Amino acid sequence: MLRDDIIENIIRSYEQLIGVWIFGIFLIIIGCVCVYYSFNPIQKMTCYNNNEEMMVNIACSPLNHNNNKEQECKSAKNALDKKNQMCNVKKPYRFLLCGIFLIPFAILLIMYAKCRFQIPKQSNIVDISKIEGVESDNGLSLLKKHNSIIS
Repeated sequence: MLRDDIIENIIRSYEQLIGVWIFGIFLIIIGCVCVYYSFNPIQKMTCYNNNEEMMVNIACSPLNHNNNKEQECKSAKNALDKKNQMCNVKKPYRFLLCGIFLIPFAILLIMYAKCRFQIPKQSNIVDISKIEGVESDNGLSLLKKHNSIIS
């Protein structure tokens, strides 16, 4: 009964250790990606939508029968040109460099989990030896128990 509880605790701590390893590796990957994109110049997120191009197509369409069609088309083209000029300039986002702190955090988390796993494992070995009636005070306890070599 007590032995089953000890084995169950060992299995539960193995599961927790594996979960921490997976989470730690995930954090390391996120940290590396953040560091990479902090040095890699990228466009702003607004450069990926096509709203201005759609507005030019709508305003300059032959189906547009408004009185000020020329003015709408001209303003839509100006907005598209302004967006293109803004999107041609790429710059790195240095605030993503804060992701470098995720890497040592993940490593410390994994090391802490490994240390926490070793403590129950060692105490469970002592508990199992007490259940089986084995003396754990020295290395010759098994030999003393069976009196095979020392007698």
